[in-house]
Amino acid sequence: MKKIGIMGGTFDPPHKGHIYIAQEAYKKLHLDSVIFMPAGNPPHKTYKKITNEKDRYEMVKLAIADYEHFEVSDYEISKQTLSYTFLTLKHLKEEREKCELFFIAGADSLVTFESWRNIEEILNLATLVIFTRPGYPKDEVIKSKNEIEEKYHHSVILMDLIEQDISSSYIRESLEEGKEVTEYLNSDVCEYIRVNGLYNATRNIFL
Repeated sequence: MKKIGIMGGTFDPPHKGHIYIAQEAYKKLHLDSVIFMPAGNPPHKTYKKITNEKDRYEMVKLAIADYEHFEVSDYEISKQTLSYTFLTLKHLKEEREKCELFFIAGADSLVTFESWRNIEEILNLATLVIFTRPGYPKDEVIKSKNEIEEKYHHSVILMDLIEQDISSSYIRESLEEGKEVTEYLNSDVCEYIRVNGLYNATRNIFL
């Protein structure tokens, strides 16, 4: 049975931190592949302006191009309705028979997990994999993990990663202010941003 990881997110833009997380999950969980799933219309971010789904999808393709075990799916961005995790996992289970799914998410997702729709179905369809991230003390994350496991009788995997002070929101803000961000992004993603004039960069910072 193949073991497949799913990394959801807006990927606005996709950065090297996303690649690091996916690589660690791939190695530590002995996965066969990791699917990047750009969100089309995430219910928890309906109030935020998100870059066009086509651009985010193309940037993810560029960011993962050098990794044979990574792929990107347009399932959520091709939908017109809100993107709910349980529906995505159900689709993948139906699309890829005889596979074991691992849903990879940050500590922030674990904290808000009880507000997600159809929690039990999510846990029945996939193993929840939580990675540590800055701003979320490990003892609190472990407490939330234990509470979810006790309440829903499903194991949650905690993936302890090196903390990286990098986020898509920081990159967007830096681009708007004309700051250097090339250390955080794949060179092809940088070029895509430059050519398509994304994030209202105040000057050409990629030269």
